[in-house]
Amino acid sequence: MNIPGSRNPQINGSINPFINGSINPLINGSINPNISSNFNGKIFYNLSLSLTGIAIVANDNILISFDEKLQHSGIAVKTSTNGFVFFDTQNQWIGHLVSDNNDGFLQFTRNNEWIGLLV
Repeated sequence: MNIPGSRNPQINGSINPFINGSINPLINGSINPNISSNFNGKIFYNLSLSLTGIAIVANDNILISFDEKLQHSGIAVKTSTNGFVFFDTQNQWIGHLVSDNNDGFLQFTRNNEWIGLLV
Protein backbone atom coordinates (compact mmCIF):
# COMPACT_ATOMS: atom_id res chain seq x y z
CA MET A 1 0.00 0.00 0.00
CA ASN A 2 1.43 3.36 -1.03
CA ILE A 3 0.41 6.91 -0.22
CA PRO A 4 -1.58 8.72 -2.95
CA GLY A 5 0.34 11.62 -4.53
CA SER A 6 -1.51 14.50 -2.85
CA ARG A 7 -0.94 12.82 0.52
CA ASN A 8 2.64 11.82 -0.18
CA PRO A 9 5.23 14.13 1.45
CA GLN A 10 7.76 13.22 -1.25
CA ILE A 11 5.42 14.78 -3.82
CA ASN A 12 3.44 17.35 -1.80
CA GLY A 13 5.85 19.77 -0.12
CA SER A 14 3.13 21.30 2.07
CA ILE A 15 3.07 18.10 4.16
CA ASN A 16 6.83 17.53 4.10
CA PRO A 17 8.44 18.76 7.36
CA PHE A 18 11.80 19.21 5.59
CA ILE A 19 10.24 21.63 3.11
CA ASN A 20 7.48 23.17 5.24
CA GLY A 21 9.08 24.34 8.48
CA SER A 22 5.72 25.28 10.00
CA ILE A 23 5.02 21.55 10.61
CA ASN A 24 8.52 20.73 11.88
CA PRO A 25 8.93 21.03 15.68
CA LEU A 26 12.71 21.44 15.31
CA ILE A 27 12.11 24.62 13.28
CA ASN A 28 8.80 25.89 14.68
CA GLY A 29 9.07 26.32 18.45
CA SER A 30 5.31 26.79 18.86
CA ILE A 31 4.75 23.10 17.98
CA ASN A 32 7.74 21.82 19.94
CA PRO A 33 6.48 20.30 23.21
CA ASN A 34 9.92 20.87 24.80
CA ILE A 35 9.65 24.62 24.22
CA SER A 36 5.97 25.54 24.00
CA SER A 37 3.69 25.33 27.03
CA ASN A 38 0.75 25.53 24.59
CA PHE A 39 1.60 22.41 22.57
CA ASN A 40 -1.62 21.33 20.85
CA GLY A 41 -0.39 18.32 18.89
CA LYS A 42 -0.96 14.73 19.89
CA ILE A 43 1.39 12.49 21.88
CA PHE A 44 2.24 8.85 21.16
CA TYR A 45 2.59 6.50 24.14
CA ASN A 46 3.48 2.83 24.22
CA LEU A 47 1.42 0.35 26.27
CA SER A 48 3.54 1.16 29.35
CA LEU A 49 2.46 4.79 28.88
CA SER A 50 5.99 5.97 28.08
CA LEU A 51 6.17 8.78 25.54
CA THR A 52 7.32 7.52 22.15
CA GLY A 53 6.68 10.55 19.95
CA ILE A 54 4.34 13.28 18.82
CA ALA A 55 2.01 13.98 15.93
CA ILE A 56 1.50 17.37 14.32
CA VAL A 57 -1.67 18.12 12.36
CA ALA A 58 -0.65 19.13 8.84
CA ASN A 59 -4.24 19.43 7.60
CA ASP A 60 -7.64 17.76 8.12
CA ASN A 61 -6.43 14.51 6.56
CA ILE A 62 -2.75 14.30 7.52
CA LEU A 63 -0.79 13.84 10.75
CA ILE A 64 3.01 14.12 10.64
CA SER A 65 4.74 11.92 13.21
CA PHE A 66 8.02 12.50 15.04
CA ASP A 67 9.84 10.26 17.49
CA GLU A 68 10.66 11.24 21.07
CA LYS A 69 13.79 13.08 19.81
CA LEU A 70 11.60 15.01 17.34
CA GLN A 71 13.01 13.23 14.30
CA HIS A 72 10.48 12.79 11.50
CA SER A 73 9.19 9.20 11.67
CA GLY A 74 6.24 9.06 9.30
CA ILE A 75 2.84 10.23 8.19
CA ALA A 76 -0.72 9.18 8.96
CA VAL A 77 -3.44 9.56 6.33
CA LYS A 78 -7.09 9.80 7.41
CA THR A 79 -9.42 6.98 6.43
CA SER A 80 -13.16 7.00 5.75
CA THR A 81 -13.73 5.41 9.20
CA ASN A 82 -12.19 8.35 11.14
CA GLY A 83 -8.94 6.47 11.69
CA PHE A 84 -5.58 6.81 10.00
CA VAL A 85 -3.31 4.60 7.93
CA PHE A 86 0.27 4.97 9.17
CA PHE A 87 3.34 5.09 6.88
CA ASP A 88 7.04 5.36 7.73
CA THR A 89 9.41 7.88 6.14
CA GLN A 90 9.99 5.51 3.21
CA ASN A 91 6.21 5.53 2.50
CA GLN A 92 5.86 1.92 3.61
CA TRP A 93 2.63 0.97 5.36
CA ILE A 94 3.49 0.16 8.98
CA GLY A 95 0.15 0.25 10.79
CA HIS A 96 -2.99 2.13 11.55
CA LEU A 97 -4.69 4.31 14.13
CA VAL A 98 -8.23 3.51 15.26
CA SER A 99 -10.37 6.19 16.87
CA ASP A 100 -11.11 5.71 20.56
CA ASN A 101 -14.23 7.88 20.07
CA ASN A 102 -12.77 10.37 22.53
CA ASP A 103 -10.40 12.46 20.32
CA GLY A 104 -7.60 9.91 20.69
CA PHE A 105 -6.48 6.80 18.83
CA LEU A 106 -5.29 3.28 19.49
CA GLN A 107 -2.13 2.45 17.55
CA PHE A 108 -1.72 -0.92 15.83
CA THR A 109 1.01 -2.50 13.73
CA ARG A 110 0.43 -3.71 10.22
CA ASN A 111 -0.36 -7.13 11.76
CA ASN A 112 -3.02 -5.62 14.08
CA GLU A 113 -0.86 -5.86 17.20
CA TRP A 114 -1.88 -3.14 19.65
CA ILE A 115 1.27 -1.15 20.48
CA GLY A 116 0.15 2.17 21.88
CA LEU A 117 -2.00 5.28 22.04
CA LEU A 118 -2.13 8.66 20.40
CA VAL A 119 -3.77 11.30 22.59
